[in-house]
Amino acid sequence: MKIFDKFMQKDNFISLPDIASRLLEILQEDDVDVNEIVRLVESDPVISMKVLKMANSPIFQVRTQIVDLNQATQILGTKRVSDIVFSVSLHSKLFIGRNLNIYPLLEKYFYNSFLVGNLSKVFIDYYDSRTRNGLFVSGLLHDIGRMIMIQMEPLDYVRVIELMKIEEISEIEAENHIFKENHTLVGKDLAEVWSLPEMVRSVISHYNEPSSAKNFQTLSYGVNVSKEYVDRISAKDFKDLENISLSNFKNFNTLDSMIHISDKKKLIDEKMKELIVNLPDSYVLFK
Repeated sequence: MKIFDKFMQKDNFISLPDIASRLLEILQEDDVDVNEIVRLVESDPVISMKVLKMANSPIFQVRTQIVDLNQATQILGTKRVSDIVFSVSLHSKLFIGRNLNIYPLLEKYFYNSFLVGNLSKVFIDYYDSRTRNGLFVSGLLHDIGRMIMIQMEPLDYVRVIELMKIEEISEIEAENHIFKENHTLVGKDLAEVWSLPEMVRSVISHYNEPSSAKNFQTLSYGVNVSKEYVDRISAKDFKDLENISLSNFKNFNTLDSMIHISDKKKLIDEKMKELIVNLPDSYVLFK
């Protein structure tokens, strides 16, 4: 049986969290109703509390304490608040009631995805309006298939990680060897069941080989570059930031040819380093 078929037998995983699903619907509307977003978040006291905690975290650098959701929306903007809500609701979906033995491994990949989502937003000013709203969610969900594989077959996924190190092969190659399928295929199936926007589905399916994407290719390249950044710094335990340079990334030049960011490379690099330093303080507020 395929991993996704096993996953679908778990009733509590069949659908995207209600609040996240409705939020995606609102954000795809031509005229986003800010008050509707506030009412949606207020309907869940736990998520409301976590949104306020994150809104007051150092990463957003607000000058006054945010005490309610209306204020959070006014100060941070609808998009930032929406990103926080989506992150918190997805985290709750993935982690509540999980096997504590797999929690550290699952946490590692969710945190990396959280970083990728935030780093992807560094490119937001260079994308057209059609794709801007999809940057964070696409980055956050790009590895959702891997997190499902870890939940369903944790011991085998440890074998994947070991095989990657021993054979010096990619995660896709190691997954195909152990499972006869890989996380992009699992993620693609989930994206369809969750009725995620086309741009998010495209990134999940193609971020690993963005040249294969027929639609939203620039978005897949942006997430790919952000993921490589996180992978490189994660391999060094989030140290040695100064020696990480976008110029050395496999797909940066291709992304540059699409959205013309070569003259902004230094600025983008600095923003990414700043996020890597500040994001851990925000992430702990998920707990």
